Amino acid sequence: PPGALGLDALPRTRPALRVAAVCVTAALVAAGAMRSAVRTRDWYDDLTLWSAAVAAIPDASSRTHGQLALALSNARRGAESIPHFERALALGPESADLHNNLGIELRRIGRMDEAARHFQRALELWPGNPLIHFNLGTSLMALGRRDEALEQYRIVLSDDTWTRLPPALAAALGSNGQ
Repeated sequence: PPGALGLDALPRTRPALRVAAVCVTAALVAAGAMRSAVRTRDWYDDLTLWSAAVAAIPDASSRTHGQLALALSNARRGAESIPHFERALALGPESADLHNNLGIELRRIGRMDEAARHFQRALELWPGNPLIHFNLGTSLMALGRRDEALEQYRIVLSDDTWTRLPPALAAALGSNGQ
């Protein structure tokens, strides 16, 4: 480690300087250990981790707000997740996943028009994702737009849709038993 090399480089003829350097190094290591112990609580789960990250830096990155939104959604606190999904999208870059997840939460609280708009934007960003087609179809059906919804369901049921899945999405669906 560089610190140890630095201590070794101190002149041996000045023992007081070496002792002071060792004491300062020990104090820094102890302070770091104490800070780590305090921060361990933040690593309890995704919700505490990302909540602490946004609390520490309110103008955090898109990824930080997106991860907090997802953790809130997974904790069934969807209404709280919506502002964080919106903040993540505002900070950019746009992501099909962010639009899709925001659409899911908006649909859960009955804001179907907004949900459909986010699903449509998600499809513009990732047109081959059958889950987004399904989500859009569900929202369109709830809006009474039956023909448009059925078209989305036809895409979902198409064999071609499933054979063109990216490997990562196919693996994720397979791990969920779908």
